[in-house]
Amino acid sequence: MYEICIIADDLTGAMDTGHGFAAQSHPTVVQAVPRDLSRHTQIKSTHVSAINTDSRYNSKEDASRAVEAVVQSVDARQIYKKIDSTLRGNIVAEVQAALRATDTTAAIVAPAFPAASRTTENAVQYVNGRQLAETEYTDDPKAMKSADLIDMFEQSPQPTKHVELGTVTAGEDRTRGLISKYCEVDMTPIIICDATDDTHLQTIARATATRNVLYIGSGGLAKAITINEDSGEMAASANSAETSAMGIVGSVSDTAFTQLKSVSDDQIVCVDGPTLCTDGTDTTAVSIAIKKLRQGQTPVLTAATGPAMVERTQDAGKQSGLSPAEIRSVVATGLATTAAAIINETRPAGIFMTGGDVAVEVLKSIESSMIQLTGAAVGTGAPHGRAIDGPHEGIPLITKPGGFGNESTIVNCLEYLETNDA
Repeated sequence: MYEICIIADDLTGAMDTGHGFAAQSHPTVVQAVPRDLSRHTQIKSTHVSAINTDSRYNSKEDASRAVEAVVQSVDARQIYKKIDSTLRGNIVAEVQAALRATDTTAAIVAPAFPAASRTTENAVQYVNGRQLAETEYTDDPKAMKSADLIDMFEQSPQPTKHVELGTVTAGEDRTRGLISKYCEVDMTPIIICDATDDTHLQTIARATATRNVLYIGSGGLAKAITINEDSGEMAASANSAETSAMGIVGSVSDTAFTQLKSVSDDQIVCVDGPTLCTDGTDTTAVSIAIKKLRQGQTPVLTAATGPAMVERTQDAGKQSGLSPAEIRSVVATGLATTAAAIINETRPAGIFMTGGDVAVEVLKSIESSMIQLTGAAVGTGAPHGRAIDGPHEGIPLITKPGGFGNESTIVNCLEYLETNDA
């Protein structure tokens, strides 16, 4: 039996939430590529399992079925439903599915991730001090219409309650008392908790530690939850053919574009988006990247270094008769197959990936589906792990959500892979 099973709707979320436990020396394995979610095989000597349902951009019905299938198939003392700290995805549908499949007294909703400048106050989500509704994340096709968590859950059959910041800052006893009161009055309430720093999340975790609750949060709350199992062994490294790592940037967020500006021009290998829309793989980019790796350089693959390249690819996709969703899928798959051709030929010292959709497609393309986290990370949201299956077993990996990090994050992650894993 696992101590905790994390259910995430994308890979980078599964990785950074799982890292909260791996950093406490608990063996943590991420099921990165969704398989038959109704038939989960227990992984030996693992305390924490993080499962990627890859359902963020699915229909509400498909996302709900995926989550319910995982909860019913996994044997775990505690379920942790990971949600995006910018409230993207099928959040309400997936929470409802998890509630249906568990015997719990309450759902504790705390999406704040203060280390990444995501906070919750008055039940409203903020990013870098701005209300979520005022940020670029609302442009996402699966963005919530409101940053108000109470509004978001108002259609749920369960009553929605709120633990204000003043209660949380008053301490564990006050917080526990209010949550207990809510649970006594209502059946399985959805309890939204404010938090603006890590101490608030720690208070929430301690106040609910002895209750049978469903945790609903991002990577922030996960760091605050403790489990009592002794630590175990982590995955061993494996030799690489090259001494240089490679990067794959699939995110088209403003943050990712800013981070690419810190990467040396001679490292960037631009994969042609229009080519991906028609041919699937950019063979020219493959040849360039292989040459760089064999010369000891560190290539960084991307299909876009700015909005103009995104628009060019979108125009080419439309001319080919593709919908926006199909363009997104074709580019992710094409960037992944291009990367896989390079990895299979050279086996770099490590792989850095940002953008959850592309990361999943890369792992599929190199036939890796499971990652053991090592407990190390290169800043918030960029955990380090190693593939534990497939032909590239042992290869070091770092993933990062597109909107996380500062301008030097990509450079730092690549340097970490080359310094610690080469």
